[in-house]
Amino acid sequence: MKSKLLYLSLLIWLLFSCSDFLEPKSENEFVPTKVSSLEELLTFETYSASFGLYGLLPMFEDDIAQNPKFNSDEDYLGMASGAIFAAYTWQSNMYDEFDKEYVGDYDIWTVAYEAILGTNAVLDYIDGVEGTEKEKNSVIAQACALRAYYYFYLVNCFGLPYNYDKNAPGVPLKLTAGVKNSSMPRNTVGEVYEQVLKDLLRAEKLYLAMSTEEQWKPDYKVSLPFVQLLLSRVYLYMEEWQKASDYAGKVIGNPVFRLVTLDEFPPNAEEYEIQEYYVMHNYKCPEAIWVYSRLGDICKFINTIQFTEYYELVGVMRTSQDLFDSYSMMDKRGAQYLVQEYSGPWKKPYGKFAIDDGYNPTSGYGNSDYNARSFRLSEAYLNQAEAEAMLYKLENSGEHKTKAMELLNTLRQNRLPVGAELGEPATSDRLVQMARNERRRELCFEGHRWFDLRRYGMPEIKHVWYTDATNSVTYTLREKDPAYVLPIPTDVLLLNKELVQNPLAPERND
Repeated sequence: MKSKLLYLSLLIWLLFSCSDFLEPKSENEFVPTKVSSLEELLTFETYSASFGLYGLLPMFEDDIAQNPKFNSDEDYLGMASGAIFAAYTWQSNMYDEFDKEYVGDYDIWTVAYEAILGTNAVLDYIDGVEGTEKEKNSVIAQACALRAYYYFYLVNCFGLPYNYDKNAPGVPLKLTAGVKNSSMPRNTVGEVYEQVLKDLLRAEKLYLAMSTEEQWKPDYKVSLPFVQLLLSRVYLYMEEWQKASDYAGKVIGNPVFRLVTLDEFPPNAEEYEIQEYYVMHNYKCPEAIWVYSRLGDICKFINTIQFTEYYELVGVMRTSQDLFDSYSMMDKRGAQYLVQEYSGPWKKPYGKFAIDDGYNPTSGYGNSDYNARSFRLSEAYLNQAEAEAMLYKLENSGEHKTKAMELLNTLRQNRLPVGAELGEPATSDRLVQMARNERRRELCFEGHRWFDLRRYGMPEIKHVWYTDATNSVTYTLREKDPAYVLPIPTDVLLLNKELVQNPLAPERND
């Protein structure tokens, strides 16, 4: 009973501390006594902190397009057209548009820092609570891994890519839950990455000291393979190719996981039948390492539905033609990863989670607690393939080339019934592009594409906005556009006077 009251006190502290840069009013106001209280704190305040983190970023990618049948003058369900327009066309005033049209649940900054506060509180109090060393080490490993994950996500939203300018402003590193001056300057992108690595390597060391059975369980908690896969991703973004390959190899070599095979995908629907889809983001999937997030967040923007003339239901967004065309006729992913519209020729911009017979996420329009994303084995294959391709480019070693091709072909053999083998690349650059193309096809709508585009050099993207079925305007995100870095919300800037806003893109008229 006492531990529950202590947890409740910490929870109240967390809920009401956001108004002062997420800090408690006093260092000694709440003092937990048992390690179980800290584990509960992680469960309720860090693991559950997802709503508002993930729904916005898919609107910026080149894997998404507006449905020409959407009419911004018609009545619709779910969201005002002005908010959709502002996000989809990369407007720098999109937060103002969201506020004007009462669109909430998009505050990546605050949600992530609330989760980080939970990990900081755990790490601050862990030495003073009752519990075995084994219990404490488990909680420390989780807190470090989760703090690293949220900081990595934050710095890739609000800072320039590491490989473009690691000395650019990142996000403030708040590493304790204690009271400090509420104003904190931004650490550099490089400093944030250093902290991410420090936390992940500490977590890995603690997990490696545990028994094999304790290193991973299908219990919705982070684990050793999660830490190793995230390390692979971090090193990939840093262009530390050998380390990225090595850590991906550790995940691939873990006997707990295997790739989903072709035989496990449901068959394509015959005419007039309802198409069934394989669910990647649950622990029944042998690739799933950590299952997280919720459908309501992922689908906040992309699953907005409109009633048009004659009460036809139309999804406002769809899969881009470019992504759709990237799958060959024999590639099972084209039918399994891209969800068809209930009526019409387009594919919906989501997939790999449970879909109902109206081709919407289960339980209606996405307002569900069902998980919608996961860290999974396929990413390890693709991280290692890209890293090995880059090592081949840098070192001109046939060993790296062979390894990259083996990884890509192994993945494809589980996705295509015939024609899986990739042809011999003419150049090392071509091999790198093959790895990146495969990454796009395999990991679409899983939160990778926007960050990948950033580290690929922030290329030009075009989005077409239809005012009706026959009239449209093309909007361009130019190469290295300022909109590749999210603006810091105004209320955050008002709260922390030492923060400096990111450069804002000009109003985008075309």
